[in-house]
Amino acid sequence: MTASTPKIGFRQFPPALKFVAVWMGFNCIFKAVEFIFDTRAFISEIPLNTSHIWDIGGLISSYVLFLLLNGLINKTNSARIWTAIFTGLGSLVSAIFLGRVLFMIQRHPSASLGYEIFDYDIPITLVQFVGFNIFWIVTNLIVLYILLRPSAKAFFTPPPPPEPPLQETA
Repeated sequence: MTASTPKIGFRQFPPALKFVAVWMGFNCIFKAVEFIFDTRAFISEIPLNTSHIWDIGGLISSYVLFLLLNGLINKTNSARIWTAIFTGLGSLVSAIFLGRVLFMIQRHPSASLGYEIFDYDIPITLVQFVGFNIFWIVTNLIVLYILLRPSAKAFFTPPPPPEPPLQETA
């Protein structure tokens, strides 16, 4: 019965591309939930007589990730290329940020580290900070490697049109 059911979308992906889709879906949902929590906290703290800046970066990045995920599931090659570009740039920026923070901590040993999640500051140690950021960079580099493999490129490119049969002349 499963042989007669055509595989479409996510079920058709090889396991490595399923990992990419799940990772992007996780990032999309996380950014959307983080935007919702930040907006809720922002609205509850607005005094009526001052102006504030509303941070919509999480909403925009969540929307872009959703569009790229939709493009990947629909096997669009441009979505694969843009996902690889954004993942590569994100990994590069994360590595620069990690190096900058580590050198800043060495100059100012009294500096405290923290991770902000859903508008709450969570203090962390230097080892936890480095471990989390290295995990994030390595996971993004794995996603980049999967997207740039020749098998992924072949998976996203449409098959060539069939050639017409040769006609014999007598």
